[in-house]
Amino acid sequence: MKQPIAGMVLLAVLLVLPKPACSADNLSEKIKKDQQTLEKLKREIEENKRRSGEAQRQEASVLQSIEDVDHQLKRRREEVAKVTAKLKQKDHELDATSSALFRLRNRIEERQDSIRSRLRVMYKEGPGGDMKLLLESRDSQDLLTRYAMLRWIARREYHMLEGYRDDLNQMESTNVKIRQVRSELLSYKQETAEKLADVQHERAKKDRFLTRVRSEKVL
Repeated sequence: MKQPIAGMVLLAVLLVLPKPACSADNLSEKIKKDQQTLEKLKREIEENKRRSGEAQRQEASVLQSIEDVDHQLKRRREEVAKVTAKLKQKDHELDATSSALFRLRNRIEERQDSIRSRLRVMYKEGPGGDMKLLLESRDSQDLLTRYAMLRWIARREYHMLEGYRDDLNQMESTNVKIRQVRSELLSYKQETAEKLADVQHERAKKDRFLTRVRSEKVL
């Protein structure tokens, strides 16, 4: 009886022995896979750290460039505001000179009408009109007084008319200069406004780029 029992035990042992070897292989394979997974995870972490560091550097660079662009925006806006103020000032000056020119022209026309009326009277009275006035003098003193008065009137009208003409020429010249300056300011304002629009466009691009960099940093 003992021999059959011993044989059965031996057979059982032989049947059981391969199983531990098979389990050890599975465990080794599992450990290998786990190590590979850990290595992959480690590489991913290192890559994410590298990308995050690069994103942080890019973010700092973009923020600095945005600050520079903001300074440009401020400067351009100030330039536009100054030019706009100067344009308003030139518009006021143009209005003032135009009004003054209108008044001067009216005064010159009135003075010319006065001179034409005087010439018509002189034409009716003939070339001796002034002489007639002088001959009607009561005495020599009255004669000298009338003569001096006629000379004073003639000089006064002449100088007044010439003065008006000089003022008119000067104001017309001033008006032309103001219009020229206004035209130049208007061109400069348009040019500055275009530069401002370019800077604003650049600012918008920087904002979009910053948003993308920050999203990459989060990832």
